[in-house]
Amino acid sequence: MIRPFDWFLGKRSARLRSMDENREILVFDSDDALDEYAVSQWQSICRRSIKEKGYAAVALSGGKTPISLHRRLAGESGVLSWDTIHVFFVDERFVPPTDDESNGRMIEETLLAGIDIPRSNVHAIPTEGRDPDSAAWEYEGDMRRFFNLLPGRFPEFDLITLGIGEDGHTASLFPGGAALQEQNRLAVPATGPTPPVQRITLTLPVLNHGRNILLVARGLQKADVLKRVVEEQDRSLPAALVRPSSGKVLFLIDQDAGVFLRKVV
Repeated sequence: MIRPFDWFLGKRSARLRSMDENREILVFDSDDALDEYAVSQWQSICRRSIKEKGYAAVALSGGKTPISLHRRLAGESGVLSWDTIHVFFVDERFVPPTDDESNGRMIEETLLAGIDIPRSNVHAIPTEGRDPDSAAWEYEGDMRRFFNLLPGRFPEFDLITLGIGEDGHTASLFPGGAALQEQNRLAVPATGPTPPVQRITLTLPVLNHGRNILLVARGLQKADVLKRVVEEQDRSLPAALVRPSSGKVLFLIDQDAGVFLRKVV
């Protein structure tokens, strides 16, 4: 579980009341402060998992939100033993891995290229030479083998990083999408509202079995939807459905994204 945040509070952040025992919100006065804290959580969670079981399994989101976090993490690569960390992807656009829209390409360029991690520890979502459904099943098989899962069980990632879209989507789980209703599979095809529309995504049950989830939101354009997710708990928005069964979700947001939130303490 994510530990208390007293080390950071009072320095460059304001704490918000817990929405419930599994959700906590922190607002930061700068992107730099947000990234610094997120990296400290990354390192703490991974070291603790490695100490407990010999490895850490993380699932990373794509998009633009995590870019500065990835670069900062790569800049402190010597802090972690990357040969004991396995990196999975939360979602992927169904494009070649060299495409500008590829989440895998973004993660490679901003993080993986700057750390000493065995390639066998990187579990990418396949997108070439197959259709989206077979790609999703192949990725699910990779997870089932790695976590040694029995039928009906879900992986428990030590850390999952997520973002939130202006429409309230997270991962590639979009409002009203069929992928959001999946309760049995680990990964499924999904359809996004903008090109490239074909995606592969982890399912909501996988997200909600995560031990620690960092959900990052930056910018004024996220303020309205964040209020609906955090305070109104609007269940029509996928991000509001991220409620770990036994883990914890920590919202890390900047002041612009948190401008409409009332519950600051």
